[in-house]
Amino acid sequence: MKHDSEAIIEVSGLTKVFHPLLLRLRLWPPIRRQAPVHALREVDLTVCPGEVLGLLGTNGAGNPTLLKILATLILPTSGRVTVGGHDVVREVDGVKAMVGLASPDERSFYWRLTGSQNLEFFAAFHGLGTEVPAPASTPCGSSSGWTPSIVPSVSTPPE
Repeated sequence: MKHDSEAIIEVSGLTKVFHPLLLRLRLWPPIRRQAPVHALREVDLTVCPGEVLGLLGTNGAGNPTLLKILATLILPTSGRVTVGGHDVVREVDGVKAMVGLASPDERSFYWRLTGSQNLEFFAAFHGLGTEVPAPASTPCGSSSGWTPSIVPSVSTPPE
């Protein structure tokens, strides 16, 4: 992997191995002796400002693991990962100031709240205040010619 000082995300030789817990009861032999699970093996990745990255893969491909490492939620087994020039192991606060991860399969948001309400709740929870900024006057991405749109769902049966 080439080292690019302008990269916003740099991943070099990233490996993550999960070691299943071993349950021991007093005089009984260990239960469920399982082999370690290699979620990521020697991953190299560079993302520069302005680039869009999509992670695609089957179940077990390691996408959530990579995202959790980038968000400092889990530690890598080996390799080097920087986000905005901050090392995810040594400079956790610098990374957390730039990255947030809300995964629908975990308790990182409340499903009964809207997106804005979730942002407001977690901002207040982390001491960032409850003021939600006013929406931008131009839609996200409008400078690139892309305009997001909402397509209403239609529940009429086909003819």
